[in-house]
Amino acid sequence: MKIWLCLLLICAPLFGQTTVKYVKAKSVQISTGCATVDKTQCSLNAMLTSFRSLNTVETMRVYQQGGHDLLLPDWLAKSQARLSFYNSGCLYGDRLVTGWLIRKGHTRWAKTVTILDMGVIAPFTMRNMKVDFQSQR
Repeated sequence: MKIWLCLLLICAPLFGQTTVKYVKAKSVQISTGCATVDKTQCSLNAMLTSFRSLNTVETMRVYQQGGHDLLLPDWLAKSQARLSFYNSGCLYGDRLVTGWLIRKGHTRWAKTVTILDMGVIAPFTMRNMKVDFQSQR
């Protein structure tokens, strides 16, 4: 149950932005205030969300086996709620920055920011997936 709640919290910022800029209702245009996002940025956001979700799950597995995280301090990484909140905040920050860049017309920079964020988290997530701390005891 906690894992589903964690995934829901992490995925929530992904679905907060729509690709429709204007909605017609009875011949009146209503602006939603959201920037238009192309398919590449949507797929990058989905990959980043999956990396962050996987990082939360695998870090909790590592701590249950008696290991430690290389990047995050123990007070943050040992608690599933804090770790989920941290990863959700990182996703939300990435969405804010990329949304601002897209609104300013810098779509390449927005994609670059998302790819760099994935590049930061990917090695630590893969390390947590590979290492089995119970067999090292």
